[in-house]
Amino acid sequence: MPLFREHLKPVQAVDAKRIEQLITDLDSNEFSVREKATADLEELGEWARPALRKALEGEPALDTKKRIEKLLEKLTAGQAPSGKMLRTLRAVEALERIDTDEARQLLQTLAKGAAEARLTRDAKEALDRLGKKPAMR
Repeated sequence: MPLFREHLKPVQAVDAKRIEQLITDLDSNEFSVREKATADLEELGEWARPALRKALEGEPALDTKKRIEKLLEKLTAGQAPSGKMLRTLRAVEALERIDTDEARQLLQTLAKGAAEARLTRDAKEALDRLGKKPAMR
């Protein structure tokens, strides 16, 4: 349990201004800035999707438009979760299977994260499945 507690934290909502700045950085004159913004937006995943769609409506420069379309394609193509996300989801499954008071407390903590985050939803679903079943000691 200490390892789970150390590595699993509730998801905090992402600052919309940060996402806007990253989208602006997609149009930077510096290649490294554009690449970093692309990687950061891809990592933000579901958080970035609405802002990326909105940015496309504003008719961005061609290169920026291509980057945004590529990002949206990756985010909506139903790709397998990233390695980090997959480890996190497996950890939630493990906590559900462990089913101790301590594991349930950590799931409850994770369920208090940002509502739109997959980790938050999965933790809530795990708690729902555990329902009123008494925890194993």
